[in-house]
Amino acid sequence: MKKIISASLTAALLGSGLVLATALPASAATVPAEFCAPVYETQPNPDYIPEVPEVSHVETVVITPEVPEVSHTEYLYKQHVTGKEKWRDSLTWNPGIGWYYAGETRTVIDVPYQPAVTEEVVVIDVPYQPAVGEPTIQVQTGEHCEVWVTWETTFLVDNPKNDQDVTWPQSFIGFGKIAPVCDQQVQQDRYVGSREAIDAILADDILTGNPPEDSGVVKEWLLVDGGKCAPAPLDPDVVVTYGEFGGAEPTCETPEVTWTRERTTVTTPYIVVGDPHSGWSQVLDVENAVTVTETDEETLVVEHDGDCELTPVEEPEEPVEEPEEPVSETAPPSDKLAYTGASGDSGLFTALALSLLVVGGGFVAFAARRKQHQ
Repeated sequence: MKKIISASLTAALLGSGLVLATALPASAATVPAEFCAPVYETQPNPDYIPEVPEVSHVETVVITPEVPEVSHTEYLYKQHVTGKEKWRDSLTWNPGIGWYYAGETRTVIDVPYQPAVTEEVVVIDVPYQPAVGEPTIQVQTGEHCEVWVTWETTFLVDNPKNDQDVTWPQSFIGFGKIAPVCDQQVQQDRYVGSREAIDAILADDILTGNPPEDSGVVKEWLLVDGGKCAPAPLDPDVVVTYGEFGGAEPTCETPEVTWTRERTTVTTPYIVVGDPHSGWSQVLDVENAVTVTETDEETLVVEHDGDCELTPVEEPEEPVEEPEEPVSETAPPSDKLAYTGASGDSGLFTALALSLLVVGGGFVAFAARRKQHQ
């Protein structure tokens, strides 16, 4: 007995691969129907009754006699200038200058030939008995399936080729050639065989090896690496640029003045470029850098007694806290003006002292103190 597989479904399974390449979610450990075709077996039909042929003789009776064909001949004429053609039933047709007989003829049927119509009178000697049923029937004995199955595994070598290069057991992902996500490696197997054989492999959603349990149905396999996932972007790059303090100089009449400077902060984010297979890089996204410019203020206060003669008095330096992360600067990061006598920012204080006025005949020591605006 021979087995027959539905030709239309088999053609769909073996065609362009679109069916096989469609990833389907995991089912109840059975191959989806669209990947299988029924398998039939031809068997004798026990209910079949063969036909009884008719035994008879035939007598022929003429109903309509034969009609012979009636036709005439036509001749082809052509026009010299225009090339037009006309068929006429005369060799002497001449409508005017330019027409000539082209030497071709055709036969036009006026009355077509009709054969005689006869009737056969059958004299039945033994009447015909038709058959009952078919001599054979098709009995489905199973299903033939062709399907891609994707399993999750881990590669043991850089360029795996066979079952010795991957880990076992493997976990079922789904039907079809399912592409791995990043940080994932998969094995894609093409199974060809009976539903029973393939479903037995899928029953527990685990594929075991040594030897692989699908050896009887796997026809080809692919080992696909999803590559490395992209890392999180680095913290933004921050660059702070300081200008110089400047402003009006304090005097006896205006002992309190405010000096200012500009502080510019450029924050540039990092972006991750590349792909899972060639690698990832951290690149500064200069097009999306954010620039913020702010103003720092410092207030200078001069105190004096009696006649106005300004003499600086050394003032202790204030402690400066170190930032948690270093930043790039083009000027000292402190937003305070330190006037501490001969040390520190003595140059700035000297300039201040030289600009002060001397009032009266005697010298009185004055203390210069500062007040910072937050």
